[in-house]
Amino acid sequence: MFHFPSIFQTSLLSTILGFLISQSLSYLPHPLAFYLLSLSLFHLFEHLLTALHNPLDADVDSFLINHSKEYTIAHMIALMEFMFLNRSANLKTLGVVVTLLGFLIRAIAIHTAGPNFNHQVQETRKQGHRLVQDGIYK
Repeated sequence: MFHFPSIFQTSLLSTILGFLISQSLSYLPHPLAFYLLSLSLFHLFEHLLTALHNPLDADVDSFLINHSKEYTIAHMIALMEFMFLNRSANLKTLGVVVTLLGFLIRAIAIHTAGPNFNHQVQETRKQGHRLVQDGIYK
């Protein structure tokens, strides 16, 4: 029933993300700490929300850590931007608000889709799947 490497990998990634979250919290309000905190929370909650709403599809890939080459490049550029550009306090505050709003909208969308949610574009319709057109998807 359980696949040991998947459980081990999921546990290991959860532990690493939890460690990053705890370390980031200790360095707030530093902008890099907030960046690492929000990134770690995003990946942890992606897996958690998938496990809650679509447990059969929840696996180590649900963390979206190895999402895509483009995703990795975007984060590398974001880190370079952080290192070389100094932002005003108002812009940083706006960034925090937009990040939290994005988390909320993402959580509502996954909750609304429920078991119909999947990180991967589906090419064939699974039995029992329905196209969600209510709630946030109106």
